[in-house]
Amino acid sequence: MKDTAGAPVPGAGVVLKQASVDSGRMSKDPFQVELHTDSKGNVAVQGFAPGEVLVQVIAHGYQTYGQAFIMEHADETVHVKLDPPRRQISIYK
Repeated sequence: MKDTAGAPVPGAGVVLKQASVDSGRMSKDPFQVELHTDSKGNVAVQGFAPGEVLVQVIAHGYQTYGQAFIMEHADETVHVKLDPPRRQISIYK
């Protein structure tokens, strides 16, 4: 995980869930894991079958990120950039 300036985002919560496998069917034991990024903003995952994987990233000071990826290989790399939070406007002063 990196921010929009390209700096790593350590300690981000990452949830990965297998949505489907290459055959288009769900396995009996779908893969799901919750991890945190290391000091370089990376996580490494093993043990899932190629197919559709849902990714959600939550980090303090950034917008929550969520997207589905089609993983063709179990050792594939996914690059995610986290955006700063959107400015909120309040009608209360």
